[in-house]
Amino acid sequence: MSITLLALGLLSSPAAPASLDASWWNTWGTLISCNGVLHLEYITGSGPIVVELAFTASFQEGDQVYVIGVGGSGGTTLCSPERVDYMTISDFEPIVATCPCTPAISCSGTGAPYGCPNSTGQGGLLGYDGAPTVGSSFFRLDLYASRLPAGSLGLVFMGNAGAPPSTMGDGLLCVGGPVLQRFPPRVADASGRLAELDVSGTSAGFHPSARIVIGSTWHFQCAYRDLNGPCGGGFNLTNGLQVTFLR
Repeated sequence: MSITLLALGLLSSPAAPASLDASWWNTWGTLISCNGVLHLEYITGSGPIVVELAFTASFQEGDQVYVIGVGGSGGTTLCSPERVDYMTISDFEPIVATCPCTPAISCSGTGAPYGCPNSTGQGGLLGYDGAPTVGSSFFRLDLYASRLPAGSLGLVFMGNAGAPPSTMGDGLLCVGGPVLQRFPPRVADASGRLAELDVSGTSAGFHPSARIVIGSTWHFQCAYRDLNGPCGGGFNLTNGLQVTFLR
């Protein structure tokens, strides 16, 4: 069995080796992953190395295991030891936040690391839960838009390319085409939050060109109504997410 660790930029465990060099990962060992904790015991020329790392999610296809968001928390998989013949370390992050509100472009002149300010005084935030898998029985990717005006109508949309930020309503648009697809409209709850669950599963009902497949990268944003917004545009947008979908 081989294992690929993704998103090691989040690695912060004090039990981890000081440097992730070839002597640590290009060898065999034992993997036990249970309830969101990855236990690695590796035998090197300098002796055994034991590491315990939290992770966001993991999934397996054949003899290949993928672990996402090492250093995060949550996730569940089988609690059984497996011999690891080879492990690859990657700093590839399958989900990247994009399109922060830039003061120079924002209609209000106010910036933020998420969407531009709306009538609540905050910017809309597009976040996620789960893992960007396609056809997995264990994990799915759910998107959540928060910090919206309570009761506002909004919808998540996606494109197969990013675009330079441009003013749209009271916010910025950073999703491009040529393929664009919207999800059904949703209403934000009293806390200003709406959800679009299992985006890859939902896309199975879209036109073939807009279906999420393994290895594809899509850009997501949420547009929402905001009639009392600071610039009078009548609507606004959250930040974006660039997502590469894995097995």
